[in-house]
Order: sequence, then structure tokens, then C-alpha cells
Amino acid sequence: MNDVNDHHQWPDALESLVETLDHLDRVVVLAETPSTQDALLRLDPEPGTVLVAAAQTGGRGRLGRHWSDHPGAGTAVSIAVATDTPPVLCARAAVALARAYAPLVGRRHARIGIKWPNDLVLIDPRPRKLAGVLVEQQGARAIVGIGVNVSDRPWPEELAGQGGSLQDAGIELTRLEAMTALLRAWDEAVGMSLDSLREQFGAHDLLRGRQAVFDERGTLHEGTVEVVDPFGGILLRTPAGPILLEPDTAKLHAWEPLSD
Repeated sequence: MNDVNDHHQWPDALESLVETLDHLDRVVVLAETPSTQDALLRLDPEPGTVLVAAAQTGGRGRLGRHWSDHPGAGTAVSIAVATDTPPVLCARAAVALARAYAPLVGRRHARIGIKWPNDLVLIDPRPRKLAGVLVEQQGARAIVGIGVNVSDRPWPEELAGQGGSLQDAGIELTRLEAMTALLRAWDEAVGMSLDSLREQFGAHDLLRGRQAVFDERGTLHEGTVEVVDPFGGILLRTPAGPILLEPDTAKLHAWEPLSD
């Protein structure tokens, strides 16, 4: 499963895949790059261009965080799209991840879903992050970066117990198979109306009904999550009454992902 040399068949396979999709029309495959986001930007891409790398040495995540990669164990994908609001683009990516992999879970009592706003998380029984999304606006276009941990790997000390892989969920895929499933699901998500997207997000959401703490502009709010709307925000039931947290300003600080 963990094979740093498995990418030689990717160009032909992914080009054939893109020809069957409605919202992707060009694929670029690199053996290695510091960042797929930066590599795609250098191409001045039209919307519908996707770039993948067999190895990413300097990936980044949301809020300036480093995205931890390991040779042969994950996928790094960046997609150029027409610009839209960050919550919409995050929701499309999160729904694509959930639809691509949640039906494939092969381990009893394990569950894969969306941790708002866009992480794909395995609950088994504690949460482990399987995939993350980074949206960067660039004028009239945006670059959506998606990183997926496909197979088992050693984790750095600071991520021990927090990181996980599709393989941990009983999903045995090659990296090419994982990318193929993701790009098909992305194509479907891009074609969804906002109402359908909201419905799909809710179907895979892990926060509703959980105890959680949110940080909104430096103020912490704790309560039970009653509604998760990727565009409208989080309705949190607190001891002082309900609070609506805006998706552009609220950050999830802590949560209690009890297994169902």
C-alpha cells in the first residue's frame, strides 16, 4: 500500500478519468513538489485544472498549519475552480471527501464523517483526522487543496493519536484509487445545488448533538450543537440560550465525538 514509486501510471489513468467528468478538463501529475497549491498557481490555471503530486514536501493546511506528509502514504491534490465564497468551496470539498470514502468503511463500529468546516475524520472510537482541505482565493479563481492520508504511516510526536488513514478505517485503496474516488466525488459535488450540498453535508456531519466549544473572535462559547449549516453557521445551545456562530468567524476549539 505504501509505495513511493506507484505514480508512473497516474498520468494516463487520470487523463482518462478527467475525460469522463463534467467539471474537470486537465490534469497535471508531478513526481514531487514542495506544495501542490503553489505548483498549480505557477501554471496560471483555468478552472477545471487539477494537479496531483506523488510527493509533497512542504504542504500547508488551514490557519497557517503545516500539512504532514509521508512518502507513498498519502495524496496531494489541488484543483482550480471559479471563485466562490470559502464556505461553499469548503463544503463541496468536505462533501466530496465524505461521499468518496464513507461508504467504504470496512471496520465495525468505525465511522467516517465531516468535522465542520471541512475535515474528514474517523471515529473509532476517538477522532483521527484522515483528510484536510485548504481553500485559497486568487482573484477570479480559487485553488482548493485536498490532502488524504491513504495508508498507515509513522506520525510525528505532535500528531500521535490525532492522525489516521483510510487504511485505519479498513479502507484498502492504492493512492491512484483514492484519487480516482475523490475526483469523481468532487465532480458530483461541484454539480450540486446549494440545497443539495447542504443536505449532503448534514448527512455526513459529526458535530450535531455533540458538546463543543467554539472560539469566535477570541470569545469561547460552549454548548450542544443543534444545527450545522455550512453556509449559515452553527446553532449552539448554551446555558445562556442559543447562539448562532458565523462560518467565517467561528473556529471549533474542542468537541466530544462520542461514538454512536
